[in-house]
Amino acid sequence: ALDSITRLASISSKMSMFPMVSMGNIDILELIEARRIIESRAVALCALRASEDELVRISDLVDEMELNIGYIEHFNRLDLGFHMAISSGSHNSVLVATLEAIRDALYEQVQDVQILPGAADRALGYHRRIVESLCTRDSERAERAMVEHLNDVERAVVANMVGKRAIHEERGDEEGESRSVETV
Repeated sequence: ALDSITRLASISSKMSMFPMVSMGNIDILELIEARRIIESRAVALCALRASEDELVRISDLVDEMELNIGYIEHFNRLDLGFHMAISSGSHNSVLVATLEAIRDALYEQVQDVQILPGAADRALGYHRRIVESLCTRDSERAERAMVEHLNDVERAVVANMVGKRAIHEERGDEEGESRSVETV
């Protein structure tokens, strides 16, 4: 019975956030801003609370990402798994539910960013730094590494948007670059 109550509470918490992300487009820069808030705390808590098995799993995901860097679709799924595993390792159900609620938008953002030149290599480097910080249980360093990672993502997104806008202007197109991510 307790398991059913826990499962129901989990579903209820996810459903309460569902309208927020099912309304259509999410501004990609706002998504990154929210990720910086959510994931920086999640990684700090993960450094303090994750079990050794959870840390091994997170580290293994990064190893697998390295092996699959040439296979961007699989790499992206591993990237998403890395971020979700960190939230799980925080042992904070609200942080987990929050990241779960934006999972589809997060995955789409990962796909959009990883196709940019050098993005996958940079992500892998940041993920390695995060894992090192987690394994030494250095919550402050882990938090800094996550913020730096998401700042890098933001810089790549903005540079891509500026580049696309310049191409549109050069062609005389009236379309501007959308800052939104479609959600399911």
